[in-house]
Amino acid sequence: LGYSLPSVRRGPKIGPRATGARPNQITVIAVGKSLRWFEQPAMGGVLAGITSAARQAKMRVLLEESDSTDCDIPRLLQSHRAAGAILLADPAASKTLLERCTDHVPLVWIASAPALASLVNVEQVWADDAAIGCLAYQQLADLDCRQFFCLCDQPERDPMRRRAKAFADAAAEDSKRVHFILRRRE
Repeated sequence: LGYSLPSVRRGPKIGPRATGARPNQITVIAVGKSLRWFEQPAMGGVLAGITSAARQAKMRVLLEESDSTDCDIPRLLQSHRAAGAILLADPAASKTLLERCTDHVPLVWIASAPALASLVNVEQVWADDAAIGCLAYQQLADLDCRQFFCLCDQPERDPMRRRAKAFADAAAEDSKRVHFILRRRE
């Protein structure tokens, strides 16, 4: 977002300490119970990337979950004294949630698909699902795996289908076959 840390005056501070936002602290907020964001297999890599980039910028990262799509993000950031947020939210509930935040807080939405990019006017980042599928195949191929299986517990979700197709296509380029196992979470 082009955010830069404010300059700090040297020497002792006179008077009470400010209780406002800490410019070196951001929050990753997962909203909505249906997707259980922090339980998603890819989330470890996402959080590792966020914390690595934050560490390089000398920033701290806080994690927060909210079951309710009525989450008051500006108030949540104020209570954590965070300067901004990265939001993980179910696309069905995201439009209303994001509209309440527009122009109030520095916010980046990790969206699930580029098609949702025009919903609201906030910064957005989304995964390249084809690249994820190719990387998954390449990692297994590099480990000399001979049989390939794709287990999907959410086959109805477009990102999962795109990843599985890219995984199978990458395997086909190496003359390998992928066996698919589709099952529901229940």
